Amino acid sequence: MMKLMRRREKGFTLLEVMLVVIIIGIIAIIALPKLLVTKTVAQEKSCDSNLQAIRTQMEQYNWDVGNYPSTTLANFMTLAAYNRWWPESSDASALCPAGSNYNYSQASNNGNVRCSTHASN
Repeated sequence: MMKLMRRREKGFTLLEVMLVVIIIGIIAIIALPKLLVTKTVAQEKSCDSNLQAIRTQMEQYNWDVGNYPSTTLANFMTLAAYNRWWPESSDASALCPAGSNYNYSQASNNGNVRCSTHASN
């Protein structure tokens, strides 16, 4: 009789396993939308930070040279001639963090930079 009882005490019942799976599913349903929103907000803040860094460097170029760079932003950020205004130690990127297909564009020669993804000016 004791042997039979010990065998029954090992492991979990199907009901207990199903209950745990349901609880984990409910937690995932609650948490997943919050995580997706957080990712989007972080990308937007990173994009704004990149734009501000690019604008600052373009303003410094304008103060030193007297006009805004006529080259593309990617060239402005990588060419050796512009290293004085765009340091290699900068964390800013020429690409929006939302994806590699979205890059920033210079809106004419007034130093204004835009992001097509977040419609930031």
